[in-house]
Amino acid sequence: MIVILSKAVEEKSTNKLIDVLSYYRADFVRINGKDILNPGNFSFDLCGNFNFKNFKLDHNKVNVVFNRRWYDDEDFNIFGCIPFLP
Repeated sequence: MIVILSKAVEEKSTNKLIDVLSYYRADFVRINGKDILNPGNFSFDLCGNFNFKNFKLDHNKVNVVFNRRWYDDEDFNIFGCIPFLP
């Protein structure tokens, strides 16, 4: 299985890659960084189970992780909400 880490749904180059993988009937899952930000879209536990949008990812079947683009820094800017301490 191929895990594709992408930024968002509208990425044209990642969509082209998915077109090719679909053509060859490859086993893959796409996980977008922006989707991870939405509460309830993913869960994991200490046993290694990772669920994403009701899809259980079996890490034993993952052969390749393709990190296309993951997120923008401003998407995960937790410090914008936390005042800095002196």
